[in-house]
Amino acid sequence: MTPDTEIERKYIIKNLPKELLPESGNKIFQGYLTTPDSNESIRLRKKGNKYYKTRKSKGNLIRGEREEEIDARQFDTEWEHVIGNKVIKTRYEIPYRNHVIELDVFESDLEGLVIAEVEFESLQESNLFLPPDWFGAEITSYEEFKNSNLAFYGLPKKFLDRTNW
Repeated sequence: MTPDTEIERKYIIKNLPKELLPESGNKIFQGYLTTPDSNESIRLRKKGNKYYKTRKSKGNLIRGEREEEIDARQFDTEWEHVIGNKVIKTRYEIPYRNHVIELDVFESDLEGLVIAEVEFESLQESNLFLPPDWFGAEITSYEEFKNSNLAFYGLPKKFLDRTNW
């Protein structure tokens, strides 16, 4: 795969891991310049004192991704053009075997939603992954759990009926 390809699996989290330190998270603010039905997703993100503009192709497990760091002025200028709701979350990076689990705890309109993402170098590596026992259902193929869809449509009805997870 090229460096512009992302292989990522996503999971709903029912219970946070016991060893999670609240102060270890980083607040993320992100918004979208495109709608979920566009051919590509264009996202702006502020994480700490860093700013990013990311383009992602359609797809679930495997997607094209191109991210560039931008300056605060460019971010502020483009942030005015964000459509849909902004996503606010705290991200925790948790080492797990040969991977890093990116655990996102959502806030505001998405409060209560916790999603873990794990990226892989290859499809084979992704297929061999055994998640920790605190992971819930895999949601990689559920379009409604993509951050862009969450920004536009809010919490999926599937999530609101938590008996399914």
